[in-house]
Amino acid sequence: MVQVRRLGHATLTTPDLERAVRYYTDILGLSVFDKSGKRAVLGTTTGFEAIELEQGDAMSLTRLSFQVAPGTDLKDVARDLEKHGVKVEQRSGITPGIAKASAAPGTVEFQVFWAGTATRCPSRGDKFRT
Repeated sequence: MVQVRRLGHATLTTPDLERAVRYYTDILGLSVFDKSGKRAVLGTTTGFEAIELEQGDAMSLTRLSFQVAPGTDLKDVARDLEKHGVKVEQRSGITPGIAKASAAPGTVEFQVFWAGTATRCPSRGDKFRT
């Protein structure tokens, strides 16, 4: 079993990215960490990511991110996920590490990360489900 320490952030799609950014910054006091194209990353004043917003057709939760203990071997995490039928692949970029994997039907994609690494796990099947 993957030992999760905390929720890292949630990724939401929104049809109006600018409006959503204003809402979370003006109402909840989050700060914009990164904004480029059709994506914005918002976080707390203590430096923790809270919400990743992506341009999309409708408002929906598309991904969750969970932190594991520093030093956790992500190869072990991948093997454990694969034992449960989760397919895993590598990812690089802002959060490199184990990436895309298929989880249970009816679940959202999730990431498992520590010290700059992440595991992305979309729901089972060809389409992402919420």
